[in-house]
Amino acid sequence: MARLGDGGGSGYPAVIDTTTTEINDPGGTLIDADKINDLADGIIKIQGELGIDPAGTLATVLARMAVEHGTNGTHSDITPNSIVLAGKIDHVKAGDLASATTVNVGAANGLIMDITGTTQIDQFDDVAAGIMRILRFDGALTWTHSATETVLPGSTDITTVAGDIAIVISEGSTNAWRCVSYLRNTVIPINNGWTFFASIDLTSGSPTAVSLVSSLVDVHEVEINIELWSSTAAANQAPMIQIGPTAGLEVTGYSGSGFSHGTQPFDKDDNSAGFFLNSQSEQDAADVWSGTAILRHMGSNIWSMQAQGLTVDHAVGGFGLKTLAGALTQATLTTSGGSNTFDGGTALVRVR
Repeated sequence: MARLGDGGGSGYPAVIDTTTTEINDPGGTLIDADKINDLADGIIKIQGELGIDPAGTLATVLARMAVEHGTNGTHSDITPNSIVLAGKIDHVKAGDLASATTVNVGAANGLIMDITGTTQIDQFDDVAAGIMRILRFDGALTWTHSATETVLPGSTDITTVAGDIAIVISEGSTNAWRCVSYLRNTVIPINNGWTFFASIDLTSGSPTAVSLVSSLVDVHEVEINIELWSSTAAANQAPMIQIGPTAGLEVTGYSGSGFSHGTQPFDKDDNSAGFFLNSQSEQDAADVWSGTAILRHMGSNIWSMQAQGLTVDHAVGGFGLKTLAGALTQATLTTSGGSNTFDGGTALVRVR
């Protein structure tokens, strides 16, 4: 008597057959009823889901996987509106990268990395759009701006300082990256990006001129607040600000005037040696000057100055323009005569 499940060629494979409960059907075939019925039910469900032909079924599954998930593992079918994370994300710091004409930050195995060395950087490697990197510079170097490759803030080159931080994002086209944030190591990021400097004693060393700020890099505004400045020498020497690039202070080429108005009629004096903070002719030996002078970058190394202040009995101030030979790095307070000794006052400077 044949057994359905004995491996005889027309039955189910013997490996899935047992001999627990046997039933004689009218044809004399022995059937393990409970096992065969369970298996048949499972096969019917699989056939209904995937099809009957095994070869065709396999091809269909592979095709479905390729369409739904992509042969490169991109999982195009997974498009959640949002992902909620219950834990934290710890980003990996990549190894240090040496500065070079092209630095492969996109290929680095990590989000955060140090840039070492002092070699000029012109571009980064070509990677997919949207890749972000956080860079910390370990030294001084020139990072060049390019409208088609490395787009930097203000569309100008950056001279880095050790400890500066930059966030860059790839824009996808050939070597195109954009710096979306640049934080100076010396910057205190408060009050809309102002950097504050320590208060300056204008009388220290009995000076005739005091440096207000130096070694500036990539600034577009300088605010100078002066309180109770005075000098010992004769009258008619107004307080004056001179500015300059790295090569030194420039003492010619200024256009502008200082003014005074009070008990006397309005008075104005022009000057080309610096920015006047008062009318020279109305500056008395006993005058004490308090007020604010603001320098603003107008583009192409052109700087404007606007000042407002008070003396004992006058409203005073000044205005002017100056084109420098290079980028502004320094500013100094002196007098129009250049020989008055300061005997009072403090200054507080902030830049951005």
